[in-house]
Amino acid sequence: MTQKTHRPWYREPMVWLVIAIPAVAVILNVTQGIYAMSTFDGVVEDDYYEEGKAINLTLARDDNARQAGIVADLDFDYEKGEVSARINAKGDVAEKFVTLKLIHTTVKNHDQSLLLEKQGDHYVGGFEPLAPGRYEMHLEGGSWRLVGLMGLHHLSTFRLQPTSGTAG
Repeated sequence: MTQKTHRPWYREPMVWLVIAIPAVAVILNVTQGIYAMSTFDGVVEDDYYEEGKAINLTLARDDNARQAGIVADLDFDYEKGEVSARINAKGDVAEKFVTLKLIHTTVKNHDQSLLLEKQGDHYVGGFEPLAPGRYEMHLEGGSWRLVGLMGLHHLSTFRLQPTSGTAG
């Protein structure tokens, strides 16, 4: 007769496989949880509800720019950190200041809001060096707004025109 010997449980490979799979899953989940809580996701707006309510006001500003026939040519001098905006419209744009917002599409800390002052027939202002990446440009007056996109390769000249469509 053959005699069967029983090995202790900790010598069985299947036991360790059954223990290892859930143990690895727990360790990975705890690691991901710690990482998620220790890093900041700057893409999500804190006041997204208020921003959503303001969309109709923004669309009205786009419509005002379209009705006034406002077009702007922007010239960026990256070495001097200076931007110049020449604004053309059906009538006179009588604002002493306009605002140019450079909104980085992925990192909020790279956003810049520039106050451009009227000097003769154009508006001038300074800006900090731009981080790599895409930027949305918002040129805003009192009741109008123009929007454009600055691509990955920051060109020196841009034309901003009213967006198409109507509010409502």
